[in-house]
Amino acid sequence: MIDLKQKEIFRLAAVLYAENNYEVSPKTIHRKIIESVLLDNSNKPCTIHGIIDLIENNYGFIFDYDEVFEIIDEGKSEFFLVGNLNADLTVCLNSKRVSLLSIKVNQNNIDYFIQEFLNSHKELIASLDGKAIIYKFLYEVFSNNISSFSRLIDHKKELDGAINIDNSFNAIEKEIINSFLKWDNDGKNKAIFDISSYALEYCLITNNVTSNTFHLKNLRNKDFYLDTNILFRIIGINGESRKSRTITFLNKFNEAGETLIISKFTEAEYKSTIKHYIDQINKKNISRVNPSLFIKYNNESGFFDYYHRWRINRTNDSTKYFEAHLLSEYEDLKKKFSIKEDYKIPYEEKNEDVKKLIDALSADIYSFKNSENNGVVRFETTITDAKNIYLIKERRDGNSRNIFETKYFFVSADQALRRWDFKSNLLTPIVLLPSQWLSILLRYVNRTNDDFKSFVSFLNLSQNETNITNEKLQLILIGISEITQDVNKQSAIVEVMVEQKFKGILENNSTEDEIVERSRVFARTELEKRLDEIEEINHALSESLDSHIKGTNAAFYELEVEQQEKISSVKELELENRKLKRELRDRYVKGKFRLWQTQGYVCIPLITFLICLYILLFIFQGWNYNYPHIVAKWIDTLPKDSIQKDFAHYIYLAPLAGIAPLSLVAFNRLLNKEKRFNQAKNIENSTPQHYL
Repeated sequence: MIDLKQKEIFRLAAVLYAENNYEVSPKTIHRKIIESVLLDNSNKPCTIHGIIDLIENNYGFIFDYDEVFEIIDEGKSEFFLVGNLNADLTVCLNSKRVSLLSIKVNQNNIDYFIQEFLNSHKELIASLDGKAIIYKFLYEVFSNNISSFSRLIDHKKELDGAINIDNSFNAIEKEIINSFLKWDNDGKNKAIFDISSYALEYCLITNNVTSNTFHLKNLRNKDFYLDTNILFRIIGINGESRKSRTITFLNKFNEAGETLIISKFTEAEYKSTIKHYIDQINKKNISRVNPSLFIKYNNESGFFDYYHRWRINRTNDSTKYFEAHLLSEYEDLKKKFSIKEDYKIPYEEKNEDVKKLIDALSADIYSFKNSENNGVVRFETTITDAKNIYLIKERRDGNSRNIFETKYFFVSADQALRRWDFKSNLLTPIVLLPSQWLSILLRYVNRTNDDFKSFVSFLNLSQNETNITNEKLQLILIGISEITQDVNKQSAIVEVMVEQKFKGILENNSTEDEIVERSRVFARTELEKRLDEIEEINHALSESLDSHIKGTNAAFYELEVEQQEKISSVKELELENRKLKRELRDRYVKGKFRLWQTQGYVCIPLITFLICLYILLFIFQGWNYNYPHIVAKWIDTLPKDSIQKDFAHYIYLAPLAGIAPLSLVAFNRLLNKEKRFNQAKNIENSTPQHYL
């Protein structure tokens, strides 16, 4: 169920910053608060006393009559409509202002973005009241910010201790909240930032701090010491997303003219932490783990994840080279963000009293973190925290009444350390979360969507997102790699482990050696199972192959017989075709030869006719139809030695000359064997292709 007070607060935040102006006068802020209560009251005409009551009931602010009257009087021509009811002055917003505010508020209202998120993540939300969960989280962030900002403004302010928001939600609720924060929506990011900014505005109003006092010029020239976790984020140890967001965060420090510092203690912790993990890599032979396989099954960012991503596609992935890479990254980030180093400590480190104070601080921090059940707490880390906090206390030298007077702060992403500082430090807090200072800076410097996204990213809740840490995953892969180096086999074994939820591998209080050994045994057992399965499959395949061979042989024999039959059939067809072609060719040759001989046969009757023609000159001279004799007698009657007689003789004797060539033709084509053979050959050689 959503608290009505929460909705009113978030609505006021939307009204205050609807015009994207975060640096306004107190009078403007007061006017917007009046506008907000009138909107909440459905813009019904309301008396000034009624407005004062609504402001106090809804937001807890105390406004006096003259203050409200002055604001309304100055804004009646532009913002308000003024009337009278029973001699009392009544006020409401004019229609133009109502329309403008309604549009802007609806566009920037966190409720709208929450509903959009819920609509697109129904499987994640299921039957839970996702809106109530997110509202509760944002309200607790708002309340925590009020406590933090109030202490920054006035260290004497009596406040409840900063609550541990992580303990307010279970694992499923944390997943919903973090998914909402990571949801890529610029409007949502700005709406969350507006709520945080309103927390600061609330502190300014309730502490009577004017906007002229709380201005960037009064917040410049401060020194911010960076915690090791910020350094690891900036080089990408905690993932590329956090790296990108932290880069945005530090760029804003540079833009605002703030000084960033790394103490000698933080630098030493950075290097010792690197050495600690490098030693683990060398000791456990982590370099044998396939980096692609590790990345595939790893679900959390950390040192080992960074290491394996660095290894991919590198020919030289030695730990010495990796260590040099991290130290080089450290030097690069100092140059990029103009970070100074502080080696000059303003106290004697070897002094026994100083040592005792630092040890006491360290023990107190260690005890506090353990009491919050924050998982594994390394005592070495709390010693560095204690040294940095003691250093900053000494640097402050008593000048720490409020944020304006205080010059030195310690920026850390360690929520538990910040809560310890809030609880233990009665002066202006030493430890600041990135989101806290970023919410102040973004009021006074240029703001982009990426800046709002960076601010929201620092609000993520700590979450045990997986059942297996990257350290345990590495131990499992080390055990598997001792059995097989085949990446595909390793991946298959891990798949089985995941399906079985690492049952029998990750038991409570298991040592590292036990995890490696169990993984080794599991891998060996799994490979033996797979070997048995492979043998069974091979046996089945062998039987199937034999059957298949027999069937194939039979089919091949049938196919061969069928093929032979087809071949025989084809051969028969070819022979038949050749026979037909031969017959056609013979017919063609005989036909052509007969045609050639026909000319010889034609010559015989011609020769016979000519011979008979001239024989009739000598026989049957009295026959009336003996035309050769009749023509010869006619020629004799022509004048002697005349041209006519000579020409007639030539014509009469001309056919006699044709008897010889006709006889030769008839002889060659009918009787001459050589001529006939040659002609037959020529006809065969000139036979057309389709007869061959």
